[in-house]
Amino acid sequence: MNLYALKYLFLLIFEGEKTSRELSEAAGRSLSNASHAMRILCRLGLVKHPEKRVRSWVIDPTKKLNLLLEKLLFITRNDADNKGLLQLSTAIKIGSRLHQSKGGHTIPALLESTGLSKMSTIKILNKLVAHNLLRKDTSRPNKYYVIPAMSAQLFFAVCNKIEHTLIKDTGSELAPQVLIKRLAKDKSVLILVHYGSSSRGKGDRLSDIDLLAVTRDKISRGDILARYSHKGIDLSVYSKSGFLQLLKSQPDFISNISMARILKGRDILHAVTHGN
Repeated sequence: MNLYALKYLFLLIFEGEKTSRELSEAAGRSLSNASHAMRILCRLGLVKHPEKRVRSWVIDPTKKLNLLLEKLLFITRNDADNKGLLQLSTAIKIGSRLHQSKGGHTIPALLESTGLSKMSTIKILNKLVAHNLLRKDTSRPNKYYVIPAMSAQLFFAVCNKIEHTLIKDTGSELAPQVLIKRLAKDKSVLILVHYGSSSRGKGDRLSDIDLLAVTRDKISRGDILARYSHKGIDLSVYSKSGFLQLLKSQPDFISNISMARILKGRDILHAVTHGN
């Protein structure tokens, strides 16, 4: 599931333009986590860089999900409980089914259509009732109906849109090697180095792929991380000036890098580390 990325989308919708670093700080998460989330949202077309500001992110106001979320967050006063529910895959699945059926839903019907367990389904239904989003009919069999209030109608419309936008995107994430090839071909990358145990063929299936990229000074670190971050890749990005500072502050790095795989910019790296 990519639902964790919604935390960052909420921030951009309600607070406006932010950099990846500002988003990570506001969400209380790591920069790599924020960058990975922004890459997902960017791939889905939900966010973009403002013109001439490659360090920042803004939402695309033409996307239906963004429009629905903007209305929901505004009329619910950015309610934390609603946002928390929208980050639960069980709530999204159930909410989407409730949105599709105007005649209400029974628990057996929800179990059949979602594939969820009875315990998980009842737990979410109780939360939705407690938050005044659903009404429970006490007749037999019990039926649940969406409350006609605008906030409830919007909530379930958002659930439906999230399921069709984010959840169905799960599994489409590119394999690490595909991303690495794209990173090596990126014209903004001058040097790309694969180091660590995986570069020597000694890593196991749990090992991250350690990469170091050197970019042109005008290309932001956050932008590269957003485009190429992956849960299986530990990507370090430096500008030219930042990389030169690294060589100066960590002289042992030159000897360590000699054992790594140079995926791009071998001639530049050799000239910088060994002199012209």
